[in-house]
Amino acid sequence: GYGGQGGFDEAVELAGDVIQGLEVAKDQKILLEIFSEMGKGTHLAASGAAEVMELLDSGAIETLVVWEYLDIYRNTYEDEEGNHQTIYAYRDEPQPNLKLVERKLLLEELADTCQDYGVDLRIVSDQTAEGRQLREGLGGIAAHLRYAVAPDPSTEAKKKKNGRGGDDDGNTDTTGIWD
Repeated sequence: GYGGQGGFDEAVELAGDVIQGLEVAKDQKILLEIFSEMGKGTHLAASGAAEVMELLDSGAIETLVVWEYLDIYRNTYEDEEGNHQTIYAYRDEPQPNLKLVERKLLLEELADTCQDYGVDLRIVSDQTAEGRQLREGLGGIAAHLRYAVAPDPSTEAKKKKNGRGGDDDGNTDTTGIWD
């Protein structure tokens, strides 16, 4: 039978499977909302590391969804005058006349930042169709916003220029990196 400690342990194990299934369903639901908002052009969703990080700093993000193996780095460079420039990239690509002063895995930074801003951080796998679309179509990082934020025209012009969403080196935005 299912009595005693053995029954209790089995019930806990089964409950864990149910809870995990609910979490996956919740992740799928939020991703579908993000895809829908992007398709409608409501400005209630965003993707790509540079755009998402800017929105995160402004407090506009309600839910941030990140692929579990996202390997984007925040590279901070310094020029001769001591000015800092941040570039989000998959690797450290030497920048002319700039010195790399800090390199940090974006995923490490997100947990603290999301907690500070009260953002629901969802780390998802690519085992579902929605997770694969996040990884392949949106560069592994997307956000559902608290309120509509019109995109920065300079970022949009760059996206339209090459039809992908990132610059030719994949530096400022990650959309289309796996194409």
